Amino acid sequence: GRKSVVLCLNKDIEVFESDADYIEDGTFRRCQYLKHISLPNVIEIGDEAFIGCVSLHEVHLSDHLSSIGNGAFMGCHFLDYIELPSSLTTIGDMAFCDCANLTHILNNYNGTLVSEKKLHPNVRYVGDNAFVDTPLECLSDNPIKDSLDENV
Repeated sequence: GRKSVVLCLNKDIEVFESDADYIEDGTFRRCQYLKHISLPNVIEIGDEAFIGCVSLHEVHLSDHLSSIGNGAFMGCHFLDYIELPSSLTTIGDMAFCDCANLTHILNNYNGTLVSEKKLHPNVRYVGDNAFVDTPLECLSDNPIKDSLDENV
């Protein structure tokens, strides 16, 4: 079965840990005090799951995460670092948009930092403006998607 986190009713929560497989769309929308999340089993993060979590600073994700939805971390101003697993294949439109302090992404497959370089080769899709208004804005350029668009 599917084990999901559907909605956070406590908007004052600061720490969230769960063994859920899925974080549904809008689950933590505007939980402005949320600082730390730990999701060791998550496979998919839904659209706008953490949008507007302005205090979010520390994120621990599963080694099995495959998809980050549209706008999932949009406006998480204090998010400065995130480790993306090699299992990740999809980053949605505007997923990290307006994460003004996001300066480091770690590709855990070989321990290298991504800063103005490229994402893990398993990432097959990076949505429009995925990293716009972040220090890593260049990661919004997706050569795979661009090359597909040129063939149309």
